[in-house]
Amino acid sequence: MLERDHSPIAPELRAAVHAHYQHVAPLLARHFTATPIVFASFPHGFDAPPQWHGPLNPRC
Repeated sequence: MLERDHSPIAPELRAAVHAHYQHVAPLLARHFTATPIVFASFPHGFDAPPQWHGPLNPRC
């Protein structure tokens, strides 16, 4: 469950957006291997540090 902070975004919408990007971010990274796409997820909530995903392609 995502914790509510002082964001104006409703918890249900935040959860839906988080679930969406949790699903599509690895697909984007896999399909754009020559593009330096790096993304973060927040597996321990938005109050904890992000978990960064990559890595960058060394040729970029």
